[in-house]
Amino acid sequence: MVVLLLVLVGLALAAPVTAQRFLPDDPLWTDPDRMDMPYPEPQPDERERGPFEFLERTFGSPGEHTGPALNVNTVGGVPNSSWYTNRHYRVPMSEAELRRRRPTPRWPPAPRW
Repeated sequence: MVVLLLVLVGLALAAPVTAQRFLPDDPLWTDPDRMDMPYPEPQPDERERGPFEFLERTFGSPGEHTGPALNVNTVGGVPNSSWYTNRHYRVPMSEAELRRRRPTPRWPPAPRW
């Protein structure tokens, strides 16, 4: 019984530590992805990597875990951005809007193989 009580007290004390932290502007519904980005660092070419680079990439660790996705808001949704618009989540579309589809382009028929 004492062990059960200690486990429950430990879980109660650990809950605030693992709780998700919300900021005053959460959740973000628009991603500011139109900001200027720095230029990427130049990557070494094949001659600069050395002869053991193939072995390192073949038998080495597959990569680092960098944490959860960065383009997800605090409630787990994908915010609107320059390449994605969530049209049905926050403002549900009418049945007519859902039935309407994108116009099909009239391309010339594909040649037979």
